[in-house]
Amino acid sequence: MLATLLGSAYGSIEDAQTVIDRALVDGGRAELPDSGPELLSFLRAHLVPILSADIGARVTMALLDDFIAKHEARSGVRDKEAPEARRLAVLLVDPDRVGRPAMARALLRARCHVVVVDSAQQLEDLAAAGEALDVAVVDVMHPARLALLVGIVERFPLARIIVRSDSGDETSDLLHGLGATRFQVVPRHTAVRVLVSAVTG
Repeated sequence: MLATLLGSAYGSIEDAQTVIDRALVDGGRAELPDSGPELLSFLRAHLVPILSADIGARVTMALLDDFIAKHEARSGVRDKEAPEARRLAVLLVDPDRVGRPAMARALLRARCHVVVVDSAQQLEDLAAAGEALDVAVVDVMHPARLALLVGIVERFPLARIIVRSDSGDETSDLLHGLGATRFQVVPRHTAVRVLVSAVTG
C-alpha cells in the first residue's frame, strides 16, 4: 500500500520501493514495522525527511495523510469516529515517466488521492480491493489505453474520464462505442494546471 501511494509521486512503484528501502537502511531495519504507532514513528523519523527532500514538504504531508487514513481505515480505527470529507480519487494513466510525476504531484497538492496504473491487471486489482474512483485521466499514447479504458468503463461506470488526445472526434467516437457517458477530451499538451482544474472542477 505504501509503495503504491508513493508511486504516484515518483512515477513508478519500483522507484517508490527504492525510496522505502533507503528509509529502511537509514532506520537499520529489514522491513517496515507491523504495529500502527511504531510504523508511523518510523515513517516520520526515516521516510519523511527523504520524501521532503525529493518531492517537497507539502506533497509529502499529503501522501502521509493519505497513508494514515488508509491504514486506520483498514485497521478499523476510524470506524467509530466521525467520517472525514473524502478526497477526490484520481486514476492516472500516462506513459511519460517525466511528466507523470509532475501531474501526480499537482493533483496531490490539490488534495486528491492519486493512483497510477499501467496495465489492465493493475486496474483490476484496484477494483478488487474496493477502491473508489471519481476521475480517470488517460493519455491516448499509453500502450494499454484501450484495455484500460474498457476496464474503467466496466468497473467504474460512475467515474468521469478525461482523455488527453489530439484527435478529439475520433477519441469521442471510441468512448461512445465503449459505453462511456461521462467523459471529456482535451489536447494532449494541455497545461497541468488546466488539467487539475478539469479534474477538480
